[in-house]
Formats: sequence, structure tokens, C-alpha cells
Amino acid sequence: MTATERFRRPDDELLVAVIPRKRDMHILENEGWYRVPVDTAPRRWPPRYVAFYEGVALSKPGHVARYAEVDRIDTRSRKELFPGENPGGKAGRRYYQLRLKNLRERANPITLQRPRPLVFISTTFVKFQAAQTINDLWDDSPLEDRLWRALTETELPAERQWPVPDKNPRYFVDFAIFCQDGKLAVETDGHEWHSNPIRAAADNTRQNELNIRGWRLLRFSTEQITRGIGESMNNVVQMVERLGGAVAANAWTADHYLQDNGGLARQLAFREVPAEYDAEEEEDW
Repeated sequence: MTATERFRRPDDELLVAVIPRKRDMHILENEGWYRVPVDTAPRRWPPRYVAFYEGVALSKPGHVARYAEVDRIDTRSRKELFPGENPGGKAGRRYYQLRLKNLRERANPITLQRPRPLVFISTTFVKFQAAQTINDLWDDSPLEDRLWRALTETELPAERQWPVPDKNPRYFVDFAIFCQDGKLAVETDGHEWHSNPIRAAADNTRQNELNIRGWRLLRFSTEQITRGIGESMNNVVQMVERLGGAVAANAWTADHYLQDNGGLARQLAFREVPAEYDAEEEEDW
């Protein structure tokens, strides 16, 4: 028997979720629900609102426009969601079934600057209302928000929370800037990182791995961002210039993915859905 769960949640919490295939769009529009695998659900849970990324699977250019309010959340097996399907070993996989209401659309879609893997972005309704691009949606820390505003003011085509491929588990650089002669990762460090020896050791390992994969790294402390953001941005601009200048988002081609020896190209394949959503369903593409 399926238990129905009613959650208490922050009024502003919003989840951006990908529509992976046309069947899911049909379900959203005609039955009013969306599914999230329990084992890969985002840590910030549950949301009050869900906004939907529509991309190549739906023959769309890649944007977020439609959103709805969550009415309730049920936990169901795949067999319960799709009783007419022959799911094989997937029959027992558990999903959150988000029952939705008031599906509506923003006047101006939130656009994707360049192809990247997307499954879920946990953010706030305030950020969703103000966002112009996907990068504006990320809601990780005030420190990263401040650095993002500074990068935007310099008009550098940075990407937020960019995944580093071929890692298990994958990790993300805070900001990625792709240049003619290399890749630049820009990272922020909060106060707590400096006093945490475990975190410091992990950061050293992470930096070494980024270097091996051809990334250059700039890391800024809380003080450098809050009190010396101008100097920090000068350092970023100078490094970008040393790497031959930034590659504009509208000049992005498949060749840039091959900078990771094919790993990122294989991972993205110009799709929006990596394996974390429903690995077994990739043959549907």
C-alpha cells in the first residue's frame, strides 16, 4: 500500500527539473504529475514549486518557462506509476510522485547558454522569478552569488556548477570559464574550509585532479571576495587573457567537449539528462 506524504516546506523552495522525454511532457500536461527517483532526489527536499527544463528531447532550444505548485507528494514504485509497462528489473524502483496544480508559464523563458547536463537545480522562487539564464538559478551560497554577480559584470561567459567528467561521484567546479587555450576553474572558500583539515586535504586532491585534466584553478577566500572583489576579478581577467581569451557561449561547438579526451563529450552527447535520472531509460532517446 502506498503511503501519501504531506510535507512542511519553506514557502520559497523551488526545484528545476528536466523533462527527459515526450511521454513525461504528456503526463505533466494531461495528468498533472512528475516523478523523481527516490535514490537520486536532490538533498533540498521537498520543493513547494517545480519548474521544468525543456530541451532537445522535446525538440526545444533549451529553456525553463513552465512551472507549477506542488499539491502533495506520494511515494510509489515504477510498477504503480506505469502499470502497463514491462519494466523488467526496474519494477521496484521507488519514485516521488509530485502531484501538481496551477501549471503556468513565465513571460520570458530562462535560457541555456551552452549545452550541459541538467537533472535538478534546487533554488528559490525569488531567484526563479529574477533569472534570465540557467546560471542565474543556482542557489549554493551568498559568497558564490557575489562572485557570480562580479563575473557577470565583467561579461565573462562563465558557467556555474560545471561538472567534471569521469568522476565517481562527480564533482562540480563553482565556476568554469572555457578559453581558447584551456579551461579555468574559479572556486570559493568559506571560512569553515580553512579550519577543516579533512576539507583541506580533499581540496588538495581535487586541485591535483583538475590540473591533471588540463584545468587551471583560481581559488578565492571569503575575505578576497567580500573586501577585495575588484582585485579578484582582475586576477580572473588576467588568467583568461593568458589562456587566449574566453570562448563565447554562441561560439560553443562540440570540439570544446573534446578537451577532456572525449569524456565530457560522451557524457553530454548534447543531451540534458545524464544517468542519474533514469539510467535504464536511455534507450528511449
